[in-house]
Amino acid sequence: MTNLTFRNADISDLSRIVEIYNTTISSRMVTADTKNVSVESREKWFNEHHPPERPLWVVEDDSNKMIVSSVFNLFTTASHIIRRLK
Repeated sequence: MTNLTFRNADISDLSRIVEIYNTTISSRMVTADTKNVSVESREKWFNEHHPPERPLWVVEDDSNKMIVSSVFNLFTTASHIIRRLK
C-alpha cells in the first residue's frame, strides 16, 4: 500500500507542478490552455497562493515523488486535482 503525504507547496515544487499541468493540456479536460506553460509564466500564479486562505498543495508518494498538485482558486470552494502523472 502506498502512503501519501500532503503538504503545502513551496517554490522549489513549481517546476514539477508545471510539468504535471502541461500533461493535462492536450486532453482539454482541465484547462483551456492550448500550449504548454513555462515555469517563469507561472511564478506570479504560484505567489498568489498561500495557506490558509488560498493553499496550493502537493501530494507525494512513498518515494517523495510529487504525483498530484491541488489548488483552491478564487472562483470555487472545492479543490481541483490537476492530474496524476503516471
